[in-house]
Amino acid sequence: AYLDMVETGSLYAFFPSTGSNASRNITIENIINWRASYENEAFALVNYINTTYHPEKFAIIYQQDIGSDLMPGALKALDNNEQKLIKIPYERSTLDVAPMIDAIEKSQVSAIGFFSTMPIALEFLRKAPKNLILNKHLFGISFIAEDLFFKTITQQGIQFAVTQPTPPHSIDWKLIQEYRELLATINEESTPFTIEGFISASLMVEILKKIDGEITAESINNALEKFKNYNYNGMELNFDPNNRSITQYLWINLGQDRWLTIQNNKNGAK
Repeated sequence: AYLDMVETGSLYAFFPSTGSNASRNITIENIINWRASYENEAFALVNYINTTYHPEKFAIIYQQDIGSDLMPGALKALDNNEQKLIKIPYERSTLDVAPMIDAIEKSQVSAIGFFSTMPIALEFLRKAPKNLILNKHLFGISFIAEDLFFKTITQQGIQFAVTQPTPPHSIDWKLIQEYRELLATINEESTPFTIEGFISASLMVEILKKIDGEITAESINNALEKFKNYNYNGMELNFDPNNRSITQYLWINLGQDRWLTIQNNKNGAK
C-alpha cells in the first residue's frame, strides 16, 4: 500500500515486515530490508523437503497475489521441473479450502506446502480427511508462523517444517540474549513476530546512535547503506544494493526445538 510513496521518494521504509520482491528492487533507493525474501523461503523449504525425503510430487497452496514472489524459488529447488509441482492458488481473504482438498486428493502428492496465511493452513488441517495428510511431508513459509498455529500442530501431533527469518532462542547472539532477558521482565510469551519487532527496533536504535549531526530519514538510509562486515551483537550486517538488504538470515523450524540454519542466500542449506 505504501510502495508507490517509496518509489516516488516521498517515504522511506526501514525493515518492512515483508519478503516481497517489490521491496528488493535495486532502483528503489529509500528502502532497507533485513528479512529474508519469500523467494528465499520457498527455495529453502522445497530444497529441504526434496533433498531429505525425495517426494515424487509436490502440491503447493499459495496466495495468488504473492505467487510471483514464491513460485520461482520453489521451481528453482526442483531444477525447474514443472511436472513435480502441483500449483493450487487461492484468492486473498478466502477460507474456502474445499477446492484445495479436492486438488490434492486427485494429485496423489506426498509433500504439501502452505505458502499461505495461518487461517488457511489451520482450516485445511481441520477439514482435510486424516488420511490425506497422514505420512505427508508438510511445510510452510513464515506467513503461518503464529503462536496459535504451533500450538495446534503440537496438540494434534502434526509435523511441519516452517521457515522463519528470526533465530531460535538457543542461538548464542547477544541480541537474542537481551531479548530473552527483556521478555522475562514483562512476563510475555515469545512469538516470531515479537522477535522480529525487537530486532528491528534494536537495529534502529543502533543506527540512530551512529549518526553524527541531524537525524533524518535520508541520514538513516545513508548510514544503513554503509554497513560492511558489521557485527551487531551477533548479527552480521552487510548492505547489498541489489536487494536493498543488510542481511538475509533464514532458519527452518522443524519442531521439537530442532532448527536448520540456511545459507544467507537462496542457493541451498547448510
